[in-house]
Amino acid sequence: MEIDKIRGYVDSTRLAEQKNRAKGGAFGQVLDKTMDMIQAQQCLKLSPSQANEVVSVEGSEVTRVDRQVLRRASNVIDLMEKYAQALNDPKKTLKSIEPIVLQMQEQLRGLKVDSSTHDDGFEKLVNQISVTASVEAFKFNRGDYII
Repeated sequence: MEIDKIRGYVDSTRLAEQKNRAKGGAFGQVLDKTMDMIQAQQCLKLSPSQANEVVSVEGSEVTRVDRQVLRRASNVIDLMEKYAQALNDPKKTLKSIEPIVLQMQEQLRGLKVDSSTHDDGFEKLVNQISVTASVEAFKFNRGDYII
């Protein structure tokens, strides 16, 4: 049985030989360089553009009430992070963590958004922060973390 007469084998060897010849010559080098340049240009077009300018909160159309709510929401997030770190610390007792929970609850009292004057995205974000912090405070006070 002669393997060279099998059509698939003969065609695939010829294609491989042709590719090797093309790459070895000057045309292959020019083709490779051109393809690399085209791919690089396409990658640059697809890459995200850089932000050239950062707009401060004062420069945007945020009202004074928004800034207060934003500060409170930021404080609640900071307190939740501090709370999570304290829960992970085996040296901390629940008694030493309680002041963080009390501060979190205090910040939550002023975290109300007037839905008629704010956009839905801002309202949803503040609501998620509020719910998450409230649930954690409730779980702490209920005794979920007592071993």
